[in-house]
Amino acid sequence: MSFASQSTQQIFPFPADVAYEKLIEAIPEVGMSIKQKDDILRRVSVSAGISLFSWGENVSIVVNADGEKSCIVGIDSSLKLGVNVTGAHRHQKNFDKIIYALSNKLKEWQRQQPLDLGPEKTDEDYLEEARKKAGLI
Repeated sequence: MSFASQSTQQIFPFPADVAYEKLIEAIPEVGMSIKQKDDILRRVSVSAGISLFSWGENVSIVVNADGEKSCIVGIDSSLKLGVNVTGAHRHQKNFDKIIYALSNKLKEWQRQQPLDLGPEKTDEDYLEEARKKAGLI
């Protein structure tokens, strides 16, 4: 395993388009900046800034559909200066920041969605249901 770059993946039980939209919102909130994005491919290139132990990281994130209601978020992180061994631990911190921020955004989105209670029943529907249960039909 190279210290200069690492990758991870996370499955989210949300549609890929929703996850991508929330990812774009989450990136600035974790202190990273978007360098480039492709909405069709759902791919983002991100820059993580300089810290005490690192010259910064380049992060590439892609959101791939995994069915209609699930997606896989792939994250690749590489140090801007590949020989900086002390900055290697930053990859996992970047992964965690992105994954947890995205997860929180998706949970927030889910709470805002209307509940699907099915079709609204009329009085006649309730009467018919009661008659069936009573064995009258």
